[in-house]
Amino acid sequence: MPENASAEAAKISLVIGNHSHVGMVRPENEDYLGYYSHDGADVVIVADGMGGHAGGKVASRVAVETIRDVFLGASLDAEPLFEVMARALRAANLNIRTESAADARLKGMGATCAIAAVREGRLFHSHLGDCRVYFLRGGELSRITKDHTVVQRLLDGGIITAEEAKVHPEKNIVSRALGGREDPEIDIPAEPIRLEVGDRFLLCSDGLFDLVTDEEILDIASKNHPQEACQKLVALANEKGGRDNVTVQIGLYTGP
Repeated sequence: MPENASAEAAKISLVIGNHSHVGMVRPENEDYLGYYSHDGADVVIVADGMGGHAGGKVASRVAVETIRDVFLGASLDAEPLFEVMARALRAANLNIRTESAADARLKGMGATCAIAAVREGRLFHSHLGDCRVYFLRGGELSRITKDHTVVQRLLDGGIITAEEAKVHPEKNIVSRALGGREDPEIDIPAEPIRLEVGDRFLLCSDGLFDLVTDEEILDIASKNHPQEACQKLVALANEKGGRDNVTVQIGLYTGP
């Protein structure tokens, strides 16, 4: 063991688990995930691809790789992290549109995406579409992203109830996604979340929350090591039918 191994271990402030599975119905996995560290930040990404002829698989990969490249090229001391996130999502949008235009087989491809980053004890996040970010503290689960979907608009307008939303025929139609508009509208929270030891956050594609309830997510994600929790959540989604690809990443904050 290197002499500095214990010192390096002491610097670890985030324990990450992740798992992705094709599910029980789809022929291939069009989800893509990423996790890496740069300039004092731990960055976690989940993307869910859309588009025939393997377009969705290409779009989700392009999204994650582009976001990674933008972050790795950024100075997080010089540029606010939320601004880097927005720039990364716009770059991913441009790259997906460019590849789609260059290959007729990829026409119309796109991806929904969620990003979370921990730096200096703070949790930053952003998203497009219906990949979600949840936050867990003190035995409570809260969703800190709002789906960019047709059904969410109906909910916000009071046109349908939460129960009706669960079975609405358009519940999986997104209103925003990477690869769609030339200049996507990106939601940026006013402030990051100041983390406390033991806090957890969870990113997932819609293959999870379409089948697994918030209560089940809370129970499994809060009681297990992040890697084991991710595997159990994916397994539960598959037990319930696994109608879609399912991807989960969980971060556990262990200190400054």
